[in-house]
Amino acid sequence: MDSQAQYDFIGVGAGSSGSVLANRLSENGKFTVLVFEAGPSDKTNMFVHMPAGMASLMRSHKYNWRF
Repeated sequence: MDSQAQYDFIGVGAGSSGSVLANRLSENGKFTVLVFEAGPSDKTNMFVHMPAGMASLMRSHKYNWRF
């Protein structure tokens, strides 16, 4: 990544809404968007992909940073 790069918008969080917003802002090519995402990969835990798994993830310090 270029340390001198400039962006029109910076988004924090690439969840469902963050990804949609970044896509809509950048789809016509007029704006550039940088999206920050933190946390572990969601490919290693099956509960991330299950609506019923949310209860389990809420108790996990790895997935719930309690902000």
